[in-house]
This record gives sequence, C-alpha cells and structure tokens, in this order.
Amino acid sequence: MPRQRKWRVLRDFEWSPRRYVVMVFRRGEIRHGLTRACLQHAGDRVEEIRD
Repeated sequence: MPRQRKWRVLRDFEWSPRRYVVMVFRRGEIRHGLTRACLQHAGDRVEEIRD
C-alpha cells in the first residue's frame, strides 16, 4: 500500500484552489493529501512529517 505523506502546519494561512473556495489551515494541524499547488503556496508554513 502506498505511503501517504503528512504535513504539519507551522503558521496559519488560507489558500483558494478555485474561485469561491477558501481552505483555512490552522497552526498545529496535521494534514495529508496536499496538492503540489497548495504546497507551493504554503512555502515554509508547512513541514513534512517523516515517520
């Protein structure tokens, strides 16, 4: 089974993948399945969790 990458949000930020859609990322959250575009927008506000 493929391993799913996980990310820890270091600072709050918002991202809008489409018009009228806003995703809110809060500091301390653990997220998975982030798109390349989201990661590029987030920059240093997220870090990958390596098991």
